Amino acid sequence: VDVVSDLKLGGGFSPSNITVSVGATVFFVWRSGGHNLHPFHDPIEDGGFTFSKAFVKRGVYFYDCQIHPGQNGVIHVI
Repeated sequence: VDVVSDLKLGGGFSPSNITVSVGATVFFVWRSGGHNLHPFHDPIEDGGFTFSKAFVKRGVYFYDCQIHPGQNGVIHVI
């Protein structure tokens, strides 16, 4: 998942809605700075930062950038 601030996309996460299998690891890549990934990673990071999270339980996981309202996403774990 790219964490971007791109005027063409309006900023945000791309893709912002994904489905993965239990046990999958999702990688987030900051293409621009000044974002976080609440509730998974709250520090504000610069462009080029990467973060990964393994999803070991089924469910629906919502996340957002606390700095930029409206930048959010969802991960469906099946």
